[in-house]
Amino acid sequence: MTSLGLELGLPVSVQTYQMGLTRMDAALDKVSCLGFSKPLIRRTVRNLLKVYGDDGWKLIEEDGYKVVLDVILDEQE
Repeated sequence: MTSLGLELGLPVSVQTYQMGLTRMDAALDKVSCLGFSKPLIRRTVRNLLKVYGDDGWKLIEEDGYKVVLDVILDEQE
């Protein structure tokens, strides 16, 4: 990405930052930007996968990880 970033004239911070490549990394990237800790997000996703199995990723990813946010917020009440 760095060489492509240089070719595109992107700032150094954009050139060197790489988001995670796994589904968990995507969930962490998306939900942590809302202020939730990565350990909390990781734990919530793992608990959802225990309930729904590996097919649970479809549920988790749809609507922009809304189900993850709902579970976290419900647990905070």
